[in-house]
Amino acid sequence: NTTDGSYRGTMAKIKATELQYQAVFEQKLVEANTNLKRERIRVSIKQTGNSLQLRATLPLKPGDGSLGKTKKQYDLSLGIPANLEGLKTAIEESYEWGKLIARHTFEWNEKYLGINSRENQEIKTIGELLDKFEEKYYQTRQKTITSQNTFPNYISVIKRNFPLTHLATKENFEEIINSVQGNKKNELIAVTSVFI
Repeated sequence: NTTDGSYRGTMAKIKATELQYQAVFEQKLVEANTNLKRERIRVSIKQTGNSLQLRATLPLKPGDGSLGKTKKQYDLSLGIPANLEGLKTAIEESYEWGKLIARHTFEWNEKYLGINSRENQEIKTIGELLDKFEEKYYQTRQKTITSQNTFPNYISVIKRNFPLTHLATKENFEEIINSVQGNKKNELIAVTSVFI
């Protein structure tokens, strides 16, 4: 699959590559859950948006007063991205949980309760997001000549159009996007959908 060199052709190629990557990821996710089930690990992995969650029947969370129950099914997000690297992490975590559940030694801690992750999710500036953008970009894309050529264009558009000291909130992005028209507006929408 090559492109005709036009913007539309390049974007079509990028989209096709992303769809192919997503199909491979979904297949690996199904395989991982099949393997966990076959090995009687009582944990499964599910995708929710751009992250992976672990699902298991666990002792009740502190403060969860489900009447008459000692266990309950939980879906826990541990900040694992929904990509092939994240899937490896989720599989490792599933086996770890499987051991704890089998031995009846699972205990709720800050990691599982999400206390630390909530504190780390404070709103960052656009510049701070930009610093981590390359790592995030290649977590969901293969490193190809096309993606390596596209990435600097995204950086350039962000630096030209968005004040790096502003907070990276939906409102700030929308305000700038809505202040322009036509092709430029479409370009900003496309770039921010990848960036955020």
